[in-house]
Amino acid sequence: MDTGYLGHPTIVNHVETLALAARILGNGAAWFPEVGTDRSTGTKLFSVSGDCLRPGVYEFPMGITIEALLREAGGENAKAVQVGGAAGHRVPRAHFSRSLAFEDASTGGSVIVFGPHRDMLAVARNFMEFFVEESCGQRTPCRFGNLKLWEGIRSLEEGRCSLSRRMELKALGETRQLASECGLGPSGPNAFLSILAPFEDEILGRRVLHGGPGEVRPRRHPRRRNRSTPEGPPPTRGPTRSPRLPPLLHGHRGKGPPSDRRR
Repeated sequence: MDTGYLGHPTIVNHVETLALAARILGNGAAWFPEVGTDRSTGTKLFSVSGDCLRPGVYEFPMGITIEALLREAGGENAKAVQVGGAAGHRVPRAHFSRSLAFEDASTGGSVIVFGPHRDMLAVARNFMEFFVEESCGQRTPCRFGNLKLWEGIRSLEEGRCSLSRRMELKALGETRQLASECGLGPSGPNAFLSILAPFEDEILGRRVLHGGPGEVRPRRHPRRRNRSTPEGPPPTRGPTRSPRLPPLLHGHRGKGPPSDRRR
C-alpha cells in the first residue's frame, strides 16, 4: 500500500513504528538495514509471557534465536513456545535454534513460553475454546470445525480417541486451513495440528482424567455464536472441573467452556 485513505496521507500511530522512525531519523537511514538479517532488518519488540522468570517486552534485533530470547527472559527450561499468539505456531524445544524473523519463525512480537510442567493438550484446549468463542459462525468450516476439533482434544484428554479418529481430526484441521476464507479460519487449527507430531508421546495413551477407570465426567461444550443450528450433543450441566494451571491466553478465565445454549 503506497497511499492512505482516499489517496491522502495516513497518520501512523503504531508505537513501535513511531519509535523506530525516530531512531532512523537520529541514526540515519543506513543504520536500520545493518541490524537484523538480510530479509528481516532492524529491531523488533517481543512480548514474552508465560512460564519464564522475567516476562515483559524486549527489544532485540530481528533474527535472534528462540534459545537466546529464552535465556534473556529466564525461560531456558521451556518445553515449547508459541510464536505469533494463539493463531501462531508452536515450536518445540528441539527447534529452539530457529530464528525469529520473517524468513523463519515469523511473529508479530508475541512469544508465549510453556514450562516443562505444562500439559500440551490442556494448552491446545484452552486455545481452541478461544477460537470457538471468537468465530463469527457465518461459515461452516469455522462454525462446526472449531467445535469438532475441541471435542477431539477432549477425547484425547479422556483417553478415548482412536488412531483413525485422530487422523480424521488432522484431516479436518488441514481442510479448515484450505477452505476457510477469513484470517481466523486457517489459523484456528494450529492449536491442534502443532502438537500432533512434536508431542505425540505426551498426548497418546491417556488415561481418563477424572475418577476411576471408565468414569468420565460430562463434557461442557463451548458456546457458538450461531445458536440456531440444532446439530451436536445437548448441553450438559456437569460438576465444575478440578483446578488446573492458570491459562496462558490473556482474557480467558480458565473456568472451562460455557454451556452450549442452543435454542
